[in-house]
Amino acid sequence: MAATREDESNTHKNAPRLIGSKTGSFAYLTIRDRMPVILTQVVDTLYQAVSGLELESEGNKIEEGKKLIGILSEMRHQLMTDKELGFLENGEGLVEWRELYVQLAAKRSVIPTWYNVPWLFVECYMYRRIADLFLGSDNYRTYDPFRIQKEKGFTASLPAITSLSEFLVAKINQFKPDMNKTELKVDFVKLLQFCLWGNKTDLSLIAKYDGTQDLSQLQASSQDHLSNLLSKILCDDTEQVWELINKHEGVKKRITYVLDNSGFELFTDLCFADWLILSNSASEIHFEMKNIPWFVSDVTQNDLQWTLEQLKLSSDKNLNLLPG
Repeated sequence: MAATREDESNTHKNAPRLIGSKTGSFAYLTIRDRMPVILTQVVDTLYQAVSGLELESEGNKIEEGKKLIGILSEMRHQLMTDKELGFLENGEGLVEWRELYVQLAAKRSVIPTWYNVPWLFVECYMYRRIADLFLGSDNYRTYDPFRIQKEKGFTASLPAITSLSEFLVAKINQFKPDMNKTELKVDFVKLLQFCLWGNKTDLSLIAKYDGTQDLSQLQASSQDHLSNLLSKILCDDTEQVWELINKHEGVKKRITYVLDNSGFELFTDLCFADWLILSNSASEIHFEMKNIPWFVSDVTQNDLQWTLEQLKLSSDKNLNLLPG
């Protein structure tokens, strides 16, 4: 493992890039502790999937699955022993990844390893390399190793989701086309803050999450929760966002919404998008999602479709109402 840290700032003199060779730093602890656990969970999840296959009818898939488990286990060993990262081979963006890899090697005069290049590149590389492995397979090209965790996260979040749905449905019922901007802004601010704090249940930061842990303490699902968290906001651009979406009244406006995490955070995003349409703040909402499984709980198209289906099938009248 590298013994020194080479802090580097960009030309705009932002904070130094975080590198895993700094013992005790966030980057070091992420690479040493959190990332190996995530890889272990990927291996365990794939092992369970392979174990459930029928030998007679799915022998080829079983054999390939065992091979993938071995490669993932070796990848975890390479991470923990600070080996060379290596090039990617499958999927989109290969040229860009290779160029960045070469740039890092040239700039730092090293062969890139898990600990000697900026942490953000390393963690992104880990998820992209997991995807690279499955994309290069015959039987697991569309396999999502984080699907079960995401679905368990949604189920564990149902109390908070139900509470927030009551708030939104009440706002829908109270809405009047002639509501003034002051009234609308109050609801806008609250829903924006629900989205903000929804990020606390990012499963990549809860590395050992298996669906049994209580997530309620992390979830802001009531106005009281928002009030208690208000002092924790370090930088607030709400005013600028409000002004932006109220420009050019009477003109059709499209808002592109970049989704982050599945589960509770995705539900807060859907609530906010619903309100933006209801309040005529936007005429259409476009959702952008990840095209590969990413940082454990990031939303893919399958996750969005699955979540909408769960809401439609819910016995709760508020949840059942919202997807329509």
